Amino acid sequence: MREITSRYATCVGWFRLLALVFVGASVGACAQTRPLSPNPTETVADPGPRSGRTVATIDGTAISDRALWAHLGEAAGGRVLEELALEHALKRELERVGLMITENDVREEERRLVELLVDRSGATDDQAVRGVERARAARGLGPARYRSLLRRNAMLRALAAPRVVVTEADLQDAYRIRYGERLMVRLIVTRTRAEAALAADRIIGGEAVALVAIEMSTDPSALRAGMVGPLSLVDPSYPPALRNALVGVEPGALTPIIALDEGFALASIDRVIPGESVGFEGVRALLEREVRLARERVVMDAIGRELLGAARVTPLDPSLGWSWDQTPRAETP
Repeated sequence: MREITSRYATCVGWFRLLALVFVGASVGACAQTRPLSPNPTETVADPGPRSGRTVATIDGTAISDRALWAHLGEAAGGRVLEELALEHALKRELERVGLMITENDVREEERRLVELLVDRSGATDDQAVRGVERARAARGLGPARYRSLLRRNAMLRALAAPRVVVTEADLQDAYRIRYGERLMVRLIVTRTRAEAALAADRIIGGEAVALVAIEMSTDPSALRAGMVGPLSLVDPSYPPALRNALVGVEPGALTPIIALDEGFALASIDRVIPGESVGFEGVRALLEREVRLARERVVMDAIGRELLGAARVTPLDPSLGWSWDQTPRAETP
């Protein structure tokens, strides 16, 4: 079951922040700081056709590219082919609408990510760079795929940016979500109303909400004893029924049973986090950047799915074809 949690406003993990900036990244002690990327302009060697040339040795025995290819194709060929298909489709779409990207646009994608990591997590520039490096390593984004990811993202943003509008009301909402009062909530989600009623009876009878959440909740937050948040009551990324049920509830008290798309729920406020004394004008630029990024990300994702859905991809290699058939794809809008 999908976890009931905010998608953007409360994300501070490296991977979640990466997801806010990057689309299509089929795509974690810190190493020594290195320059950004590797540099997006670095040259990636072309391996050329499979000719039987030696690409590795094992205990002195030569391993040819032919021997390696079938395994590589099956392991990751479908995902890589999808990335190449998206890049091809994006180039054609940019040509069709008369847009182009520059090397500065590609570099800006990486700069934007590091800047977001610094703003949202409180990291230093060096820590943010190391965070990107760790996330790249965890997602298998070496020089070639990382360069392609930056380029795809720049193309998607060029197409999406004109469709995004950020209003003053949007900024005020984002300000209240980030700097206003927030709640840490214990959540229990069940499949049926009867199960939710049973959970409520156990809590009213004196059992701890955390224990009941661990034992009965179907939401992934059960692994954290039901803890969800920080949650703002004005954050639209949380279900309205949940936010409405929490209005006026005192810490420690239990909400009535809440009907959700995921089933039925109970919630209890564990603690209240007071709002921060931060002036709106002092964070206006930050809020505008974050709201715009979040909305661009949604539009970029939709554009990517649409273009991929229309792409005609025909794998000719058996190993690549097998991997392509196993690669999950999002439904086009």
